Amino acid sequence: MVTLEATTGNKRADSALRGLIGIYEVAFPGRIHGCYVEGSHADGTGLDTSDLDLELVFKERFASDVECEAANRLGSACADLSCVELDVSVVDEAGLAGGAHPLFKLASVLVYGEDIRDRVPLISIEAWTRNRMHAAYWLMNVVLGRPAPVRRPLMYPDPEDEFRGYVQRMVRLPDGREARSTRDLIRTTGWAATALIALRARQYVARKRDCHQLYRRYIGGEHADLLEDIYIYCRQHWLYLVPDARAEREQLLAICERALAFENDFLNTYHTYALAELRSTEEAARNAACTMLGRLPFDDAEVMEEVRRAAGVGTAASTVDAG
Repeated sequence: MVTLEATTGNKRADSALRGLIGIYEVAFPGRIHGCYVEGSHADGTGLDTSDLDLELVFKERFASDVECEAANRLGSACADLSCVELDVSVVDEAGLAGGAHPLFKLASVLVYGEDIRDRVPLISIEAWTRNRMHAAYWLMNVVLGRPAPVRRPLMYPDPEDEFRGYVQRMVRLPDGREARSTRDLIRTTGWAATALIALRARQYVARKRDCHQLYRRYIGGEHADLLEDIYIYCRQHWLYLVPDARAEREQLLAICERALAFENDFLNTYHTYALAELRSTEEAARNAACTMLGRLPFDDAEVMEEVRRAAGVGTAASTVDAG
């Protein structure tokens, strides 16, 4: 029986944690350095409909690519079988040595193993901005099912849908049933806001619950009201679910329709950012932009010409966390 160093305060989540850690200890004996909970279950605001965000750290470095791939596959398998929705990220100590993201470094809770956060540096604000800008661009297009290449202005993901295509993701309820949820709407707008806070204010967002407040403090404007409404109503009042009452459904529709203007403001900012990254003298900047725009092209002649030019300079593989 796995003993947890800390509890999430949710019995189902704690049970899922003990099960997952036990499975990893059997599959990779002696390799697990620690398991950390991130997100709402780390700060005590988790709901029964919240997913459980985990960072599983292997000792030193992965023995091989095979071990790394097997560890990630096991995480996916555990998520498929779990009664609680799991989002499992598997890393090694060597990978964290280059800088950990703020959710891990500043706001996670150790639930198993040895705590190494004091020995791990925080990712630089430049690298964090780069990661979040590209990831938000990916999410608002791929996760919401928009076609490639990306064109400005963005249209609703599904104009014919009651909620314009923003409320398609299913969430698993405690009784095992599945229901439509607002989780992708929350996730895509939250990541875009996090990226803009990093870009414009050079500030980290370590806790999801802080995102709308930091956006209002550092950026403001009409979209601050949108982000606050998404947090208060979609998460707090409706618990990620689609409300039944007609008046509340109309309120959710209005929120979804307001989201499009925020997405287009972000995409216009991303256009300027991507051009600057592609023209940068920093190889990491060019690599990340070329990689993302190679995976998800932007239907913009100026951007794609810069992609071809930067690729001609020579780029290496780059990883952007869009999970």
